[in-house]
Amino acid sequence: MVRNDLKEKLDECMEKLAYHTGKRRDFAGWVQVLRGNAEERLEADMEDWLFYFGAN
Repeated sequence: MVRNDLKEKLDECMEKLAYHTGKRRDFAGWVQVLRGNAEERLEADMEDWLFYFGAN
């Protein structure tokens, strides 16, 4: 039997892990785009700006 408060904390950890894993994938994708277009100027929209500079 697992204490309810510990289960809730574990659930929170698993949610955060999934969130940050997704962000890591997104960031790796941007690295590939920027490296593949090193000499190009790419447009950035609000969502792009918030991805890098927004407060989470």
